[in-house]
Amino acid sequence: MLKVEEQPARLQDQSSPQPQTVSRWSGAAREQAVQRMFTAIARWYDLNNTVLSFGLHHRWKQMTAELIPRKPGGKALDIGAGTADLALLIESRLQPGGHVIAADLNHAMLVEGQKKVARQGRGD
Repeated sequence: MLKVEEQPARLQDQSSPQPQTVSRWSGAAREQAVQRMFTAIARWYDLNNTVLSFGLHHRWKQMTAELIPRKPGGKALDIGAGTADLALLIESRLQPGGHVIAADLNHAMLVEGQKKVARQGRGD
């Protein structure tokens, strides 16, 4: 029998008897670093996903979209939309007259998503 337990990595701080988490980095500096990272990779995000998942991410997104009921004129919100792959798949299930809003915290990712939507002729 195999039993897997996940525990956070810990560092022992010599001045404290309690274990400390490895990362103490938080707040605005962490958010800015994450924003810089996604801004830097936005142009290659889709290619990276395809390579790193061996293309399986397309199937995962398709399976997720298929869970959305077909509802002409329906509305949906894709939070953390990235480059809008899932939003596009959902939008096709809500036609005619459907509407999907793709939201993401990173502007560069949304710009890439807008390009994809425009290439498919599906934007407002």
